[in-house]
Amino acid sequence: MRSIDRAVAGLVLNHAADISAPALLALVLASHQAGQGHVCLDMNACLADAESVLRIPSGDGRGNDIQAVPRFTPADLLQGVTLTGWQAALDACSGVILQRLESSIPDLLANGAPTPEQSNPPFVREGGLLYLRRYWQQEQGIVAALQSRLTPHDLPAEPIRQILDALFPSSIAQPDWQKIACAVAIRQRFSLITGGPGTGKTTTVVKFLLLVQMHALKAGLPPRRIRLCAPTGKAAARLRQSILGQMDVLLAPFDAAFPDLRKALPDTVETVHRLIAIRPNQIHPVYRAENPLPADVVVVDEASMIGVELMAKLLASLDETTQLVLLGDKDQLASVEPGAV
Repeated sequence: MRSIDRAVAGLVLNHAADISAPALLALVLASHQAGQGHVCLDMNACLADAESVLRIPSGDGRGNDIQAVPRFTPADLLQGVTLTGWQAALDACSGVILQRLESSIPDLLANGAPTPEQSNPPFVREGGLLYLRRYWQQEQGIVAALQSRLTPHDLPAEPIRQILDALFPSSIAQPDWQKIACAVAIRQRFSLITGGPGTGKTTTVVKFLLLVQMHALKAGLPPRRIRLCAPTGKAAARLRQSILGQMDVLLAPFDAAFPDLRKALPDTVETVHRLIAIRPNQIHPVYRAENPLPADVVVVDEASMIGVELMAKLLASLDETTQLVLLGDKDQLASVEPGAV
């Protein structure tokens, strides 16, 4: 176990010296799972196969191999423990340590997080899932933000259809999923475009950007404020190179009809940290709910690499009218931070 996991055990014992061994183990394992990239401990899965779920290293956390030293494994300590019994042991904990939630997600969103006057313990149990509070709050924030973005924009269909037909000339391949993705994304405040390498995600997003700006210019509106970002500097540079590599070819047929189109398109890609202006030694980014990011459209590439904390901050930084498009591949690298989104 990590040093921080042992520190968690010490902290819990300082506040609840009479805590039962199964309850203490659950709290420590919830901390351990955060170190493994998970936002919570799945208690039921842990009871079914503790070794696979927990992946406890063979070392002692200090680089020393302890394989030769007899030790108790989580499976040994959980021998004979049932999910009901484990939950009951946790629920017997002091309210200073654990908050129990049995509500459904819609109820939780309606009720909101505890106010400063209410108990604010470091652990939250929601059914068979045991969270460190910060990750539970961030996860609920993501759910609430995405649910609030599910109402589509009311846009006239015919102008969009005409632009789509120009961007996607008739082809043998039917249905044209890239065209469908663009048609859906322009009406939604939240869209997810996914596919493996070579499936045309970059081409789709470039044509989506063209669609967005051509629709605005055709309607006599100012160009939309578009921001492009990715989780890492390397990913941002790769997206910029891919987009610029296709831009000239895709723009050429529309230069005459839309002379201002080229300069209306973004030519920079930022990291998510830079986009929302996360500063060293600052808890909150510059752009957040009280000061939304000035953008009409935000496109995020390699979204699978974003952890729950960064995704929660990104969503909190967006105005409710901003369109968010996530690009990614389910088989891409996961985030190194807890909670790959």
